[in-house]
Amino acid sequence: MFNSVVANYIMDEKSGVLIKDSAGSNDGTWTGTELITNGDFATWSAVATPDDVPANWTETPNAAGNDANNHTTEAIADGTPTDGGSHCKLKSDGTLVKIAQASVTVTGKTYTISIEITNAADGGVQLLQGSFTSPSLTTTGVKTFTFTAAGTTVEVKRTVGASCDITFKDVSVREHIDPQPSPSSTGLLFDGAGSEDIITVPADPSIDLNGKTQMSVSAWINPASDGEGNFGRIADKMPAGLTSGYRLFVHAEAAGFLKLQFSAQYSGATNSQAITTNAVIPINTWSHIVAVLNEDSGLKAKLYHNDTLQSLGTDIAGDGSPVDDSAVVLNIGNIVDLSRTFDGSIANVVIFNKALSKAEINVLYNGGTPIIRNFSRQDRNRRGRYNNRYRSRYR
Repeated sequence: MFNSVVANYIMDEKSGVLIKDSAGSNDGTWTGTELITNGDFATWSAVATPDDVPANWTETPNAAGNDANNHTTEAIADGTPTDGGSHCKLKSDGTLVKIAQASVTVTGKTYTISIEITNAADGGVQLLQGSFTSPSLTTTGVKTFTFTAAGTTVEVKRTVGASCDITFKDVSVREHIDPQPSPSSTGLLFDGAGSEDIITVPADPSIDLNGKTQMSVSAWINPASDGEGNFGRIADKMPAGLTSGYRLFVHAEAAGFLKLQFSAQYSGATNSQAITTNAVIPINTWSHIVAVLNEDSGLKAKLYHNDTLQSLGTDIAGDGSPVDDSAVVLNIGNIVDLSRTFDGSIANVVIFNKALSKAEINVLYNGGTPIIRNFSRQDRNRRGRYNNRYRSRYR
């Protein structure tokens, strides 16, 4: 029955959290932890200057009166070591020297901390947080530890009772995030606060509106609000000028419920548009939604919520033929300029090349068994994009 599936973005990573650094950008991967801070020292411009300190960190001892050959904190420039980037050096003859960053952790939460030692000329350093103290780190390589926080401050410190001359980079602290529940996967969490939460699917004929007389878009959603700008995107295959493609989103939050809208661009005087009469999608609850285009050959859309056909306050038929969207990517959880972030979790975005019947939607809602080659982290590139080569079929 479901051989009409052309793409299924199951989105079932361990957690629904996009890694973000302290500046709010992301590195394009999804994981069970969230990057709280990353001392990569990339903006630390000082070169071999004793008693300098990287941004957002403090040092002990401070600059006043320190002997450059005794206890120093130095920035090592690009190319020293040769792998590039800025590195931090702690050097001491046995007197205390450390760097610390406050307001990183929360007492009682679990974190993973890592550091990459790039040059171990003498002695060692230790990572400290509350009651956690790592072993003395005396060799090069990435060192990783997990701890439960007590307090907020993370430190990199000369090993007690020893001299040191250690160079390092990438002091990363990641908070462990509990998996998000959903009907058939853990879902992906979008925060709705304007950060770069987005999954981008490259342009592919199988997911185009162009050339299709019918299509359907299905998803499970758990919204916390109507999203950024009050128009949180679920799936959006429109360019910046809204001149082609289709989009599915929530908006108009009222008393804890949201309206659902689907739009598709046509070449004539009107575009296909369907908006539920009432705000029917509850916040903080998983819902199954389906947009069905052109079931009755009238270029109109129908909207379903939890297996129930919804009344429409706006019900406009498209005029003409679909505008060519073959060069347009599909964005999940946002739009191309990152200004309409969905606020909540999305799972199981499925695109069909037909208008699903009520009976087929009932099977989807009640857990039609997917034969799935899950999209894993390896199936995405560094910018959070899906490869289209893996698709799914329902039986």
